[in-house]
Amino acid sequence: MQEVKRFDPEAEVTLVSDNRAVIRVDNEVVPILIGKKGATVTKLEEKLGVKLDVEPLAPSSSGKEARYEVREVGNRIDLAFDEDLTGTVANIYVGDEFLFSATIGKKGVIRVSKKSHLGRGLLRALVSKQRIRVLI
Repeated sequence: MQEVKRFDPEAEVTLVSDNRAVIRVDNEVVPILIGKKGATVTKLEEKLGVKLDVEPLAPSSSGKEARYEVREVGNRIDLAFDEDLTGTVANIYVGDEFLFSATIGKKGVIRVSKKSHLGRGLLRALVSKQRIRVLI
């Protein structure tokens, strides 16, 4: 994973399956690693042959709050943003508690499976009408 270390020497890389890895880098490096509209991370994925999830080493509680729309689509929850935010790292909070970070996808959407731990957390927050904040 030397390709990743050139962006951030302190990067943490975890292989979570045969075809997926999580890369944790300094918060300021996240947008550089992802690249404009995901171009840099897409090239890395093609070169390495694995899907890469880029996350900040230390999620930030600062930043501006982003507007989004929640959509339940089959077995997933979509958080839909303005497409201009594609490639931006979003930190999702339920109340004041950090839930997860994700990169806004190519069509301005973060998709979360309802069956996943994070999806169940989002569902609980939605059902109980807790405040869900997204900071970018």
